Amino acid sequence: MVEEPTTDPAGQRPRAPGRESPRQSGGHGSWFLDIIKRKQTKPVRSLVTLDTLKGISIITILYIHVGNVWCAPDFIALMKFQWYLLDFLGPAIYLTLSVVGNMAGSTGQGARDGSSPRPRRRLLKASFLLIYGEIINILTAWRQGIYHVTAWNVITTIAVFTLLMPYLLRLPKLIRVALLVIIVTTYYPFMEWAIGAILPHGVSLSTTTPAMLQDPRTIVYWLLFYSDMMTPVYSWLVVPIAASLIFERVVALNRPETKDDLRGEMKRVALIGLCLVMASILTSLQFIPEYNAAFLESLTAPSPYFTWPVPQGLPPFLVRHVPQYLFYCIGMECLLFSGIGWLQLVKGKRLPLEGQVNAMGQLSVTVFALSFVLSMWQLDLPLATFYLVMIPMLVLVTACCWVWTSRLGRVGTIEWLMDVHVAVLSHLLDGRQKRSPP
Repeated sequence: MVEEPTTDPAGQRPRAPGRESPRQSGGHGSWFLDIIKRKQTKPVRSLVTLDTLKGISIITILYIHVGNVWCAPDFIALMKFQWYLLDFLGPAIYLTLSVVGNMAGSTGQGARDGSSPRPRRRLLKASFLLIYGEIINILTAWRQGIYHVTAWNVITTIAVFTLLMPYLLRLPKLIRVALLVIIVTTYYPFMEWAIGAILPHGVSLSTTTPAMLQDPRTIVYWLLFYSDMMTPVYSWLVVPIAASLIFERVVALNRPETKDDLRGEMKRVALIGLCLVMASILTSLQFIPEYNAAFLESLTAPSPYFTWPVPQGLPPFLVRHVPQYLFYCIGMECLLFSGIGWLQLVKGKRLPLEGQVNAMGQLSVTVFALSFVLSMWQLDLPLATFYLVMIPMLVLVTACCWVWTSRLGRVGTIEWLMDVHVAVLSHLLDGRQKRSPP
């Protein structure tokens, strides 16, 4: 998740006492060394619940990413079913929290002098995330040649939504509601038209070739709907639009003097969440094929532990990327946010192991990368052995993240690299502006 940090009135990051700015330090290149040596200042969070939920989310993502390749074939169906049941804690909540974090960070940054946050830092952070997302695309979509650049993974989508949010928030609420209605009502006919050419070949990154993507319908499907991507943009635009409508007042009211109003907002968010979950389930009274045939095949594979009992498919609220799925996920996220937020933001209570979970949330981009690295190894562990390995591994990663944030200033993490990226480019851009003639 990417939030804008709290800044001083001049728009600069707070520095440790006695440390001079890199622009003021002497010697060629000393500014760069100063940036590299600097421990990342812990950002001031206006909503601690974001870190807690993000920590829960990234623990789930690590478990699912790694578990699906470490488990033995005889319980792959059980692991896939866990994936489906827990998917609201995966990309959907991660993306939603990123959107809310951007809203909260922007509010905090502009609060001191009443100005809007400077867009340059947002742009530089987005550029880092786009580079990171491109690395993921190279590893996962290399078979598509140059088309891999246009693949949507969670990091790429966060980068694009980071740039999009300020403009989205300027739209009247009625316009945002109308956009949601348009996406929901046009999704199925538009997607079914676009998928027509590719469906006979099977929808997966391994079966879709660059030659197939030259077909006009297929390239439309690839750019907007491709179900093998993590967050195809046409339906996932629902997430920032819905989050901006649901959480805008929560972000604005998160101040000590507005706790009574915030209590009411938590009840409203919970009610919205319950309505979205019920509506998603009630509009899913039929089974549709999972668009990624390999997923459905794994889910229905014979297993002594569990096998999905309906070979015709799944209810839409469990099928990734369709509107019922996204609104179900957002509804579950609202219920979680309102419950945990009630305890943390209204009651002022700390949850068990809150600091450790929050540390995972603060280093979620790093842990996301770790999940990809660990999932490159196919171990085929039996059920009991799998959990004997997986549970200590999750505990170890959580402990490492807590030490990394509380003792080591997050130096060396991807979050730290992003901070260095922004600081270095900001310095270079400022220097270029000074050298430019008036």
